[in-house]
Amino acid sequence: MIWQPVDLSSVCPVQTNITACSSFGYAFLNLLVHLYGDSVDRVREDEEPELRNFEEFDFIVVGAGSAGCVVAKRLSENFKWRVLLLEAGGEEPDVTSIPGLSTSLLGSSIDWQFTTEPNGKSCFATKGRCTWPRGKVMGGSSAINSMSYIRGNKDDYDGWAALGNKGWSYEEVLPFFKKSEQNLNPLAVDPGYHGFTGEQSVARYPYIDVPSRILTAAFIERGLPLTDYNAGSINSPQVLMWSGIGPREHLVDVGIPVLQDLPVGNNLHDHVTFNGLIIGYTNSSSTVTNNEDILRYTKDFFVTDHRKNPLAGNGPVNSIAFLKSEAGLEAPDVEYQVDAIPSCKEFFSDPITYIQVSTLPTAFYDCVSLRTENLKPKSRGHIRLNPENVYGDPLINPNYFGDESDFLPLLRGIEFALTLDSTKAFKKLGAFFIKEPIPPCDDLVWGTTDYFICLMQTFTSSTYHPVGTCKMGPRSDRTAVVDPELKVYGVDRLRVIDASIMPVAPSGNTNAPSIMIGERAVDFIIREWTDSERY
Repeated sequence: MIWQPVDLSSVCPVQTNITACSSFGYAFLNLLVHLYGDSVDRVREDEEPELRNFEEFDFIVVGAGSAGCVVAKRLSENFKWRVLLLEAGGEEPDVTSIPGLSTSLLGSSIDWQFTTEPNGKSCFATKGRCTWPRGKVMGGSSAINSMSYIRGNKDDYDGWAALGNKGWSYEEVLPFFKKSEQNLNPLAVDPGYHGFTGEQSVARYPYIDVPSRILTAAFIERGLPLTDYNAGSINSPQVLMWSGIGPREHLVDVGIPVLQDLPVGNNLHDHVTFNGLIIGYTNSSSTVTNNEDILRYTKDFFVTDHRKNPLAGNGPVNSIAFLKSEAGLEAPDVEYQVDAIPSCKEFFSDPITYIQVSTLPTAFYDCVSLRTENLKPKSRGHIRLNPENVYGDPLINPNYFGDESDFLPLLRGIEFALTLDSTKAFKKLGAFFIKEPIPPCDDLVWGTTDYFICLMQTFTSSTYHPVGTCKMGPRSDRTAVVDPELKVYGVDRLRVIDASIMPVAPSGNTNAPSIMIGERAVDFIIREWTDSERY
């Protein structure tokens, strides 16, 4: 499979000064296809066993995502069991192995390219529809993300257990986080909380630029502690509903016979994100370079010592911090992540187009967007089949800001972020907040609540952490789809094992928790099957 990047002609205006849309932007993506667009199949074609009609398997795993790959790998360790792993996409191309090229993966041939349904309260910049990248490739969304390993907070998992999910407290899931982890910085982490013999390599980026280090120092200076960061929610409910498992009324409406009436597709929530705080740098702090250097770094990544190559890091994405925006909170409700903006001038000239075509490397920039994320959204949306094309893309309604209290953590997060301006680290870096209103909110006064809410509703963004659509819960929970062992209620021999089972989103990124869910589920399965074989 040859990887294909986003089609720039479909997103770039005819007249624009944005570099990503220029002849260089096209040349850069063509270079990526030429150098890194190929996939190295893990099994040679002549070694692949032929799949015969009506062949029987002990386990069929649908979706080779973060959890699915774990499940298939662990089950296949028992040579008595026959395991089939199904994936809609192919093997991941080489481009997925280069951290600084992560943005070039969005909208490409290994992205399902989902979009959300309008709700009248968000995503105004893109006609009410936000993009929701999800990986269509071996590894799922873990192959197209920013390579951040973040588990969440202890209280997240204790909260799941408190809802009646036996076996999911932090103490009980910690061994499964450790089982998959191969931490490559053993002297820098507490072995009581980290693993060193698993398959998931975890390490600090080999290349961290100076602005990222100093921005992290600014957060520390303001009292945020340095943390050792260590099929999915869309496709799982879709497949279940195709199979007749879902809300009865909806299945009847789209003409699918009802096998089991369950609230599949409900409880959808995501870490909604505000993108409107722009930090500029002086020329001495900027990491901007010329086009020739960008091409050289790209060509040389696997040829020279990549640890010295800026593409071995993910630019300012290294700078992550968490905030409890109110006194008395047990866990953080705000996360800060940072996105590179290669050219401030180009961004302010056409921010809507600029965000849609951010395909250039994250390592080279002269300003950044300090993303403020609501980790505890109250808004709940849903996923449904499209009655006009039942087997096409589903209808995704995250219902961002459906509960208007979701603005508050973001506003408090912005208020705290602006205090970074007074830190010694900011001054050392020559960093400053650009207090120029961003179109189309430039008729409002920068810094006011109305201005920030305008930006939240205009440049609404997913953090690519959708969860909850096949909610885990005890039998007494009428909103649950699966039980605490992830078995679908009322259906024999069917489990859902991915981020969709999370009753509440964790306080952080969802990839590491999804891998843990895979490990936890396999433990349930192996114990059950081993016991049945024994008797």
